[in-house]
Amino acid sequence: MKYVLFYESAYDVLSKAPPHLPAHGARIDEFARRGVLEMVGTFADPQKDRSMSIFTTREAAEEFVAGDPFIIKRRDTGLGDPRVERDAHRPGVSHRSRI
Repeated sequence: MKYVLFYESAYDVLSKAPPHLPAHGARIDEFARRGVLEMVGTFADPQKDRSMSIFTTREAAEEFVAGDPFIIKRRDTGLGDPRVERDAHRPGVSHRSRI
């Protein structure tokens, strides 16, 4: 089972997020090295669409959010509330919750 973390973007994310990218990237690298972050990235247009990350456990996703500079400095980055969804790899099975 995997856990998908979604970030919603505010209208001004492209102008506000860049100063926080190095710290956010370091967090991504840390979790990838630990083997709990499998994929990360934005959809076609990060301004209109969301970004997502795939984690091996819900705990890892929640830990990532708790220390992510994009979330800690949310007002400065233009991100909305993060959301974790469980992917049970079975059609029709979904579990959604806000962190």
